[in-house]
Amino acid sequence: MIIYGTKHRTINGSPMEAEACSHCGQTAFNSYGLMRYFHLYHIPTVPLGKTVGVQCMHCKRNRTGKELPTELTHRLKAALFSAKHTLTSIIGLIVLLLVAVALYTGVKESNAREGELIAAPAAGDLYTIRFSKVLGMENEGYDYGLMKATRVMGELVSLTVSNVGYNKAKGIRKDISKGKVNDAGYFSESEVAFTINDLQAFHASNGITAIKRP
Repeated sequence: MIIYGTKHRTINGSPMEAEACSHCGQTAFNSYGLMRYFHLYHIPTVPLGKTVGVQCMHCKRNRTGKELPTELTHRLKAALFSAKHTLTSIIGLIVLLLVAVALYTGVKESNAREGELIAAPAAGDLYTIRFSKVLGMENEGYDYGLMKATRVMGELVSLTVSNVGYNKAKGIRKDISKGKVNDAGYFSESEVAFTINDLQAFHASNGITAIKRP
């Protein structure tokens, strides 16, 4: 469940003298700013608007926006919405950017590593595959499977194919981590063979979606 929406944050300013209050005639006010922002899981992410106002110290009447002289509005915005005060309204955005950079870097490094592995296969390598793209098998709803390299003979790689199909690749990752892929009968006794170029082509076309070397 994604929790999001908009909220306001109040920034309290300094007491000040201004044009007499239209309600009680007093000239002493407290200044403040209102920041409206979009939040994701209650973390401020994107600033949406800024408003300043003053509150009469005597009758507590508020004046905001167009009720204030233009010059006073500019002066209050400069004082209240400094970098120190506004940075908190984009904390979520900063976090999201950092996460995005980390994910991009991780994916890039993973792709480079997989490129090295598939260019120099070794017995025992595990390939997460799409049956439809690698073997031309239509296994509706369970298109993901696993191939295991058994022998590498020059440019030719012999592999066994899992007898188990998965609807998502994460099911394969789970079974690898639990050691289920080592169970008797998990892989077929028959083998298929592909060249290294074939494997690289499958990888490039997302037929092979992940490579793991134990």
